[in-house]
Parts: sequence; C-alpha cells; structure tokens
Amino acid sequence: EKMHWALDLKDQANRCYATSNFEEAAQLYNDCLVALDFEGTEEENAEVATKLQLPICTNLAACLIEMGKYEECIDMCNIALSVEEAAPKALYRRGLALYRLGDYAKARPDLEAAQQAIAEWQQAEKDKPRGGG
Repeated sequence: EKMHWALDLKDQANRCYATSNFEEAAQLYNDCLVALDFEGTEEENAEVATKLQLPICTNLAACLIEMGKYEECIDMCNIALSVEEAAPKALYRRGLALYRLGDYAKARPDLEAAQQAIAEWQQAEKDKPRGGG
C-alpha cells in the first residue's frame, strides 16, 4: 500500500538525517511527499495531511536549511503551515531561513510565533493530569 511505502521512505529519510546525510534525506522526504495518497475521503485526507504531510514537510525543511537552500525551505514551510497554521517547527524553520537570507523583519514574527507555540505546548503538557495513585 502507498501509505506503508511512504512511511518506509520517511523512516529511511529520518535515518539519513540522523547521520547528517541531508542530500539523501531530502530526496527521500521528497519521494515520500510524492507518494502521499490524497484520494480518500475528506477525513482520510486530513489524517494523511496531519500525520504524514506535515512532519515530512518540516523534516524536509530542516534538510533544506542544512543544505543552505533557504528559499526552498520557506516554500516547504508554507506547505506545512497550510496544514497546521501554528506548526512550531514550520514557523521556526521558516523564520530561520528568512533570518539567514537577511530578512529580519519577516523572520521575527515567525520566530516569536514558534516560541509562543512551544510555550503553549509546554504549558499544556504541564497541565495534563498525571496517572498513578
């Protein structure tokens, strides 16, 4: 099935990224995006977008930053942000790419929004009820 193939590609890409093989990881993430299947129901497509498209786009963006391909990184982050508008990794990586391109005015709101999203996530984690007893 296409989904399993896409997941296998993502796992291979993650291993390449972990060993700093960014070119190979980027190619595998890109292949994974091509393999995504959006021919299901609206609910199935939403699940593919949030569980696969979003993390693959943000991982590919990380590779692109490492490779100095900042404009491509911004494009990939924009795709991720179309899935989840406050995705911290996408905001951070887009902000970092803009910063490295010297566009500090555009970088700042992304970096601040990423910081805010992370702070909210950390607070939510702290507020979660803990099991046990």
